[in-house]
Amino acid sequence: MRILALSKSDRDNAYALILGDVDNTIKIPIIIGLHEAQAIALEIEHVKPTRPLAHDLFVSLAHQTGIRSVEVTIYDFYDGIYFSELRCIGDKEYEIESRTSDAVAIALRFHDNYRIYALKSVLDKAGISTKIINSDNPLKNLTDDELKKSLDRAIKTENYEFASKIKKEMTDREHSHN
Repeated sequence: MRILALSKSDRDNAYALILGDVDNTIKIPIIIGLHEAQAIALEIEHVKPTRPLAHDLFVSLAHQTGIRSVEVTIYDFYDGIYFSELRCIGDKEYEIESRTSDAVAIALRFHDNYRIYALKSVLDKAGISTKIINSDNPLKNLTDDELKKSLDRAIKTENYEFASKIKKEMTDREHSHN
């Protein structure tokens, strides 16, 4: 997975971290807090704060103990929450349960020595397809099951405008089958 975007969410003090697969066919939106968004944005923009953040302290300690790279694995998605593990790789390996936003903020500080993964089950539950074959209405390319999952995700993330478009596509399909 790779970071596609970081943007302000409609929710107060919330941001959306958008990750995409390497083939650019699936995106997962992760709602994160202000502080985690700032930590990620600073690293993306190559801005060094005057005093180290908690993520910087973790990385400094990791480097001093021989950690050379990290892997973030998003292994579950339940009730709108992503569950992740941070795997620290060096002379020894450590697996640490982590919030996804913190794991990504730490990983970015390893520069080119990090990877972000999401299990297929997470992509199936939370992923949004970016396949666009019919550019007039990309929703026409989704199966009925994909539409239902997209509708559930749109409602959970409070993207009601998109949910409305999905519902219209579902209704149009029902009428065309009758």
